[in-house]
Amino acid sequence: MTHAVHAQQTTPTGAVNFTTLRYYNIVQNIHSAFTQFGKSGGSVADTNRLLNKVYGQVKAIPFAVSDGLVSTLRGDIEGSAPADYRSTYSTVRSDILSDLSSGVGSGAVVIVKSKGPSHWTDKEIYGPNATFSNV
Repeated sequence: MTHAVHAQQTTPTGAVNFTTLRYYNIVQNIHSAFTQFGKSGGSVADTNRLLNKVYGQVKAIPFAVSDGLVSTLRGDIEGSAPADYRSTYSTVRSDILSDLSSGVGSGAVVIVKSKGPSHWTDKEIYGPNATFSNV
């Protein structure tokens, strides 16, 4: 099975390791892109810029392209207005979590706690109180 992940480590079973730091960076960068979109005029170019920035981040999520996450997010974003950027961002985050949850549930993805300080997003994907858990 191929996937659009750059330099990801795999487990002996072939599952892809996905770190909490990588998730944090993706969420932060997507939030920044949505904040910028919220301040824009909402032109086609603005929407395309948002789509490109989101895709640039999401392609680092294991199986995001092959599982249809990219297509789902495109549908979430296309036609959204800058005034709705908060709710669209929330939908995108929810879809990312759902996709990661499916990967963890199927055994294709393993969430790994990054070394160093914890981030506010860690609790969403790692530990006993995570949105989903593989620990």
